[in-house]
Amino acid sequence: MTIAKTLSKGNENRLLVRPTRGRITQAIFNVLRHRFLVNWCETDVLDGFAGTGAFGFQALTFGARYVAFVEKNYYVASQISTRATNLGLPESSYKVFNTDIMQFCTLSPFQVIFVDPPYFKGLAIPAVKNLLRSNTTSIFVVECASKESLDVQNELDVESSLSKETEKVYGNTSVLFYTGV
Repeated sequence: MTIAKTLSKGNENRLLVRPTRGRITQAIFNVLRHRFLVNWCETDVLDGFAGTGAFGFQALTFGARYVAFVEKNYYVASQISTRATNLGLPESSYKVFNTDIMQFCTLSPFQVIFVDPPYFKGLAIPAVKNLLRSNTTSIFVVECASKESLDVQNELDVESSLSKETEKVYGNTSVLFYTGV
């Protein structure tokens, strides 16, 4: 059973978040594993706009060295901490940051950054630009609504420190993969 399926059981459905569907999460990890050849045991991951934390938890099941969950909503962030404890994860393998991704800064870079903001709020671009300040060689995975994908791409393609690698479309959801250059 995947982490995404485990998180969808019980009271977690009551969270006021839009979790990434399990099949999309699996597809993202397939792209990271096969196209980018991510070696998870050497990978630090940032799960921005973490919501249920499914992406970060899935990265940990693949052997990620460390995951930073960044979630602005206090209640949602506390639920991520509770889940991590319930899953028996060692505290050294993750940290939950209850802060706005736009103000989040880090001294050490992450190899994989997942950005999944609320759709149609215009948050993806400023979040990526903020994270680029200390993560210039990262793989950025940006999830957005398919209808806003072109706007996000146009803005990020202008960013000279990013290179678009691929885009995957799953119904109403687009997933953009960028690498820092």
